[in-house]
Amino acid sequence: MIISYLNLLGAKVAFTNNNTNNKLLKQKMMLRKIRQFITTLTYHTAIAASNEEEVALYVSPEQQEIIKFTFTPVDKTIKFGITAKYILVDWGDGSRRAYNNLNKTPIAHTYTNRAVRTVRILEAEAITNFNCTCQQLTALDVSNCTTLITLSCWGNLLGALDVSKNTTLKSLVCSNNPLNTLDVSKNSALLALSCRGNQLRSLDISANTALTELWCPNNPLNMLDVSKNRALTALDCSGGRLRRLDVSTNPKLAGLSCYSNQLNALALDSIFTDLPNLLSKEKGEIIIGNNPGADACDRRIAIFKNWNVREYW
Repeated sequence: MIISYLNLLGAKVAFTNNNTNNKLLKQKMMLRKIRQFITTLTYHTAIAASNEEEVALYVSPEQQEIIKFTFTPVDKTIKFGITAKYILVDWGDGSRRAYNNLNKTPIAHTYTNRAVRTVRILEAEAITNFNCTCQQLTALDVSNCTTLITLSCWGNLLGALDVSKNTTLKSLVCSNNPLNTLDVSKNSALLALSCRGNQLRSLDISANTALTELWCPNNPLNMLDVSKNRALTALDCSGGRLRRLDVSTNPKLAGLSCYSNQLNALALDSIFTDLPNLLSKEKGEIIIGNNPGADACDRRIAIFKNWNVREYW
């Protein structure tokens, strides 16, 4: 009915060859507004009707995706969790569904085959959390989701991830992907970052001064600069290629894992010396195993500061 009404309205403002340029422009703008109005009306009608019933919706050709991702369903099913007031999902197989009042709610859709699919969230209000872990994603676009606060996309096949437009992001978990680079220079609000198990040779976190937790193990990192991250309380940089690590400007550090790097005894002693003194606080923990200097270093330096020195987790 709505689409028929749209066609009728479109006919009433049909363009003729005798129109002037100004009149033609006005008519185009009128038709565009009508389409936008009907699209919005349709969303809210569908949402008010039901959370679960599939609905046929008119979608403007000019409508922009809020989130888009491509994947191959392993068991013909896709699952993701999301927090939003409402969303409209195009599942990439000709079906669309509207959902509302979602609070980290898991959403699933089953396909008839295992063909490559692209899912689009076409319309949304207040998306703050998006979780698409372990779904065989090969591409993920969240550049239009500027309200995002937490993003978890670990355990996928992502070769690239752009979060430069997600300036409100506070938590990012993108571990176990084949990422070669990760740019978080625009994410100054970031509090927690987990990028373990990627292919990162460098990681610049100098702009992330609010960062309290950094988990970047099992990356081929040759160096890691945490001098600007004074709020850091937990750091895991194990399984890399580090020859030195300076934690002298991290007074809140309480947990450090740097095992399986290239740290000699001198480098480890320097780390022990730079650790904050926790004599009046809860005991800290540092893990140093499988480094060249693990046996020869002077662990007493850390122990006297109320740190527990361990080989492995």
